Formats: sequence, C-alpha cells, structure tokens
Amino acid sequence: MINLIIVVLLTIILSGTTWSCDNEFHGFGVHLGSIGHFNSTRKDTIQKVIDKIYVDLKIRYFRTSYEPYFSPSEGIYKLSCDQPTTENCTWSWEAILQVLSNKQRYGDIDIIASVWAPPLYLMNTTTLRLLPEKEMDYYYYLKNITALIKEKYDLSVTKISPVNEPENIWATWNHCNMDPSQLCRMVINFNDPLVALCTENSYFWVTELYLKYKNRRMGIDCLSACKTVATHAYKLDINSTSPNYGLAYYDLLAYENPFKHHHHKRLIWMTEVSSTFPFAEEEQMSEALDLAMNLINFVGVTCVERYYFWSAFTTISSGESLIWGSGDEATSLKFPKKYFVYNHFTNASSDLSPNVTVRTCAETNFVQRPGDCLFFTNKSDNITVFTNRGDEPLHLKSHAHTLCKCGLCCTTMDSDLTCDPSNWTVLPPKSVCTCTRQCNTRRRHKNTPIAKTVVDTYGGLRMRRPLSSLFITLRPLLNTSFN
Repeated sequence: MINLIIVVLLTIILSGTTWSCDNEFHGFGVHLGSIGHFNSTRKDTIQKVIDKIYVDLKIRYFRTSYEPYFSPSEGIYKLSCDQPTTENCTWSWEAILQVLSNKQRYGDIDIIASVWAPPLYLMNTTTLRLLPEKEMDYYYYLKNITALIKEKYDLSVTKISPVNEPENIWATWNHCNMDPSQLCRMVINFNDPLVALCTENSYFWVTELYLKYKNRRMGIDCLSACKTVATHAYKLDINSTSPNYGLAYYDLLAYENPFKHHHHKRLIWMTEVSSTFPFAEEEQMSEALDLAMNLINFVGVTCVERYYFWSAFTTISSGESLIWGSGDEATSLKFPKKYFVYNHFTNASSDLSPNVTVRTCAETNFVQRPGDCLFFTNKSDNITVFTNRGDEPLHLKSHAHTLCKCGLCCTTMDSDLTCDPSNWTVLPPKSVCTCTRQCNTRRRHKNTPIAKTVVDTYGGLRMRRPLSSLFITLRPLLNTSFN
C-alpha cells in the first residue's frame, strides 16, 4: 500500500511537466536499408544487423520500401528482379524479408512500407508524376505486392505510404512528385485504410500544409483522407555560408500536434529522420545529442505514436544509419554514439510496453531546463532518460534520487555505456543517461572495460555481448523498496 501511494505521489510530482501526451506511445522503429548498401555486403550481414536492431535496441517496428521493378509491366507483379544487380535492383530486399519471416525469432514485429516511385509504366517520366488515369492501377500494384509478401514470407504489411516525400521535386534519387490535391484525392478514391498513411513529407511544416489542403468542390479534405498521419522530421540547412548548405539534418524545434483537438483527431507517426551532414565519424556525439533532442521533441511534445530512424545500416560511416560496416564487404559492424543514445530511448519504451505514455520534464522537477529529459511510464513503473548537451556537468535536483535510486547509466564522449550506482545527481558533459531503479548487479561480462557497476540489461535474458551493448532493465516500482 505504501509503495502504491509513493507511485501516485511520483506521478503527481511529474504531472507538472512542460508537455504531456495523453495517447499511448507505440514505440521506436527503423527503416531496413539502405538495400544498396546491404547488396554490397555478405548475406549474413543482414542477419547480424537485424539481430542487433531486434535484440539490442528491442525495436519491433520496421519500415521497408516497395520497388518499381516489382511490376515491370501492367498486370505483372513479382518480388524478384530480372535486371543485373544494381542500386535499384537488388537481392537484399528479398533477403531482408526472408530473415524477418522467421516467426520463432521475430514473431512480434510490425512492418510498414513507403513508396519512393511507382512502376515506370504508371509514370510520366518527364514530370516524374503518377498519371491520374493510372491511379487505380497503382492501387492494384500496392495491393498485389502486399499480398505477395504475405504469400511468400507470411509477413503482413500493416500500413503503406503511397508517396514518400511527394513535395521533394529536387530529389536526386528515384522519386514521384505529387501535390496534395492528387495525393489526397487518390487516397480518398482508394478508400482503404491500408493505403492511408500520408502525407509523409520531408519537413513537419510541409506535412501541416499538405494536411490543411481542402477543395470542397472536388470533395477533397487531406486531413480526413489520411487515416494515419505520417511525417519526416528533417530540417534543411539554408545558410548559404554553411559547409552543410542544402543538406538535411534533425529538426531541433518543438511542435505541438496541430490536429489532436481537431474534429478529425489525428495522431502522427514520425517515419524518417537522420543526418546527411558529412564527417559522421568525427561528429558522433554531437549528432547523437541532436538525435536525442529531435526525439524528445517529437515524442514528448508533438506526441507522435511512433518514431522511426531512417536507416539501419550503411557500409560506410554515415549520419544516415545506426550501424556502420567495417572491413572488406562489411564483415564486421561498428556502432556509433547515436546507436547507444537511441538504445536508451528504445529500451525504456520497450521495457514498459505496452500501455506506455510519455512526457517531457519540467524545470520545476528534476532538470535545469525543460525538455532535457523524457519520462516513460505505464500503470506501475517508469523510466527517465536525461540529456546534457552542455560542456559542463549538469546537476539534477536533489529529489531526483526518488527516481534514480540506483544511479545513472550514461553514454558520453568517452564511454558507450557506464553505470554508476553512486551517482544519481550529476549528468556528465555531453551525455545521455538513464536513471535506474534496479539495484541487483550481475557478473561483469568477460573482456569488457571495467565500469563502477555493470548491469546485464535484457530483462534476465542470457546474452553474450560486450559492455557497449548492455542496457538497464528496470523492475516494477511496486516490487522495489523506496528506502
């Protein structure tokens, strides 16, 4: 009874946050690409990457693509490619689905799909637009490919975005240009919730513009048409003096969901974000901290239901991927700082799933600045992830020990993950930390750097992985003493 009262009091203390989301947070995801990078590696690399994403990061939400070559001509639908292997025609797309089809290993995943470009015979190849008279043929293409995936791999694609970044007329990759009038009219005519994940624009403010489009004469209302709203979370560097001019990066602004109180109440899925800036290897921690800020804003302020990082893997060091290849044919894997930072958030959400809600932390609670942390909670437990973007240590408020009784586990410039049970008040410079309530420590893993405390993280699973992969699993508050 006493424990229950304390849980309620902690909830009241934290209810004064700057932002609070009423909707349930589904979890975090990633796009399983880029397939061109997978295509230049050994086939077992796909298994290794998916295992790290599924086991280490505990990600269950995956995003894939539907490729133009799946339908080389009208009425022909297949998942293979007759052309020589190229960037846009690869074996790796099928290999990814083949790995995921192992239900004993990955039985609880959810897959969504985005389309960069329809089959060529449906397009005006000059304007790069879908021909209006071919829209229903395009719908049949989407439905047939979805059915083939189910038939061949027993995998269900739960949502499809019919056009990825439809406003991006300057894209250098294979893409389809589509204004809101055509996109939303097409989705209305499809009348199928499977194909109503839209409008999936590059920037949140563009998604707002698309969703506000209405044409009463034609019966078009984009917000009504898109049963599930999708957006990306990029910001374009428009500073002409910047070395990154014209490149996309994490949007670091906070946006309220403008549609949550609308009569067409819509929650949002953030389906893609990353960095296209150069020097990913040298700027690892800076990028990781910006990923954390983007994530806290979109999950804790915009209150998105899902948050997907762009790409799981590239063969080179890149701001666009969580895992990097290393060596000939990427036979070994490298894990940049953003992998471990994303790990803090993905594990916090997964460990409390289902029925997880989130909120940011207010200045009056544990941190010095609003938005410096994200608080995950369910009916009986909670996990807080803190960030310190500064060059000096950041001291939490004195009562933080009520949540971080067993200390902080932190990712810093010098450490992928270090847990210190004696420290529950100080965030190291440039760090992301998770506060822990589970004090039972376990035997330190062999051949790992010594930290003050190393805790096996996977909820009791027997894992063989280095300290850099470890994470903290918290036990329910009702089973924990508050002494």
